[in-house]
Amino acid sequence: MFKNLIQFWKGKDFVNQVLGDFRSMLEDTHNMFNSVCKRLLHNGEEGGLEEKIFSVDKRVNELERDIRKRIIE
Repeated sequence: MFKNLIQFWKGKDFVNQVLGDFRSMLEDTHNMFNSVCKRLLHNGEEGGLEEKIFSVDKRVNELERDIRKRIIE
């Protein structure tokens, strides 16, 4: 049983997929942070910022739950 678990965790496809999703999360949050800083620090106007932040945050939360679920399963 433990050998099967070790082989599963060593699977390149699984790890690459999880890391790719994690990278996507980081890129989304980085862009979200930059947009908010631009608005707060430089009074930059970006139309629909609230909706953009909400949708990005929702997508990041969904990815986080999906990653956790895949790791636990």
